[in-house]
Amino acid sequence: MKLKKGNIVLAEFPFTDLSQKKLRPALVLWASSTIDEITICFISSQNVTSLSLDEFALNASDPEFYSTGLRVSSKVRVTRIVTLEQRLIVRRLGELGNF
Repeated sequence: MKLKKGNIVLAEFPFTDLSQKKLRPALVLWASSTIDEITICFISSQNVTSLSLDEFALNASDPEFYSTGLRVSSKVRVTRIVTLEQRLIVRRLGELGNF
């Protein structure tokens, strides 16, 4: 699967202690064209109305929300970043438009 910056994907996201992983949506920040790695930050649908300085909202009421492939309003947690092998990406959901 060819991915690019701005894509929203479903990924196996590791816990910080690497003990487990959770399937969750994520925003692609960087995708290598030469090695099989991708840098993503995770997306959460929890407490969307309460944003910290390191988060931004993707609101379902936005006219371009449909292009994200997300089901509900969510927030991007830009400090929750990880670089993974692309094989841990389950599928592409959509893309970040002009948010």
